[in-house]
Amino acid sequence: MSILVLASYVHAHCLNVERLPCPGESLQATDLLQEHGGKGLNVGLAVHRLGAEVAMLLPLGMDAIADEVTKLIENAGIDSRWLLKTGPQSGFGVGFIGPNGENFLAVYPGANALLNKEHVEKTLAALPSVELVYAQFEIPEAAIRAAFEIAHQRGIRTMLNPSPWRATDPGLLNLTDILVMNETEAAALFDLSHQQIYLEQCLNGISKWAEQIAWAGELLIVTLGEHGCVALAKNQVLHQTA
Repeated sequence: MSILVLASYVHAHCLNVERLPCPGESLQATDLLQEHGGKGLNVGLAVHRLGAEVAMLLPLGMDAIADEVTKLIENAGIDSRWLLKTGPQSGFGVGFIGPNGENFLAVYPGANALLNKEHVEKTLAALPSVELVYAQFEIPEAAIRAAFEIAHQRGIRTMLNPSPWRATDPGLLNLTDILVMNETEAAALFDLSHQQIYLEQCLNGISKWAEQIAWAGELLIVTLGEHGCVALAKNQVLHQTA
């Protein structure tokens, strides 16, 4: 399968802590991890390792980190032609990770924020055999919208992960074939009064929630951490364990 990943890069710095800090509190970390990350980069590398043919449109900065990422991509066996230097600094992130894997983080987008319509138009014009376009919200929505419009004109399926969450244009959802969200994102999209969604609640409610947003896509997925995920596919509700 041939996939275009509208990617993002974040130079990730993660601190392991015995518990997540409260507002205004300082904690001593037990470990430090620095790595190349970003939701788009991670997805691109993962689907490549699963055997897909991947083109990764990846915005980077004009810095030394970009050179490291280029080597990483090439060493992984992925074509680096679609790596762009769109700004002075590559994306940067800091996260805290608790003992059970619970975490929170903040990301400075840097070059990710400068991916635009012209970038995706040029890339898709050079990739006539793409079968799926994947996007996430660490890049501007205008670039995603342009790519999804071209994809629908060419009969290419589209997949969206609206993370990190921001209010989503209904027009973009109408161009989305596969939508994947975690429970926090789902609660925001479906305008639920709470952010925690329980498994039974999701199994019983996902069809109604989809109707509320006039969902007409192929597959709607809500991930629920250790409880797996729930999917709505052609009026059929499915549960997959973690």
